[in-house]
Amino acid sequence: MRVEFRIVQFVANPFSGLCFPVAALVRDADGDVRVVVPTNTLDAHRLGSQKAANALLSMAKDLAELRSFDRLPRHFGPHFTLSAPQPAPSERPHQWVLETVFAATPRASGVRSPS
Repeated sequence: MRVEFRIVQFVANPFSGLCFPVAALVRDADGDVRVVVPTNTLDAHRLGSQKAANALLSMAKDLAELRSFDRLPRHFGPHFTLSAPQPAPSERPHQWVLETVFAATPRASGVRSPS
């Protein structure tokens, strides 16, 4: 199986199309899916409103527990989207995605493994 990742984007304003990458799903060669999440959180100022910040914060636990590479759960509604699958290097794909996708973040967290 190909090693791939998909970016989970939070749509802060559906009218303007303003969206932010908030996590990444990484499927390794064995087909296992893990979530990579940066440690810094987007605040109301960066998201454009307190309402958007609250919406994102309320979904933080659900984001960390994602297991499907193919789709987001229905309750994520229109506020979250998935990018198309993209290839990742087969060696240390989770770390590569963390360092590449979230390189602009001050400090990124590790990988969220299935519990």
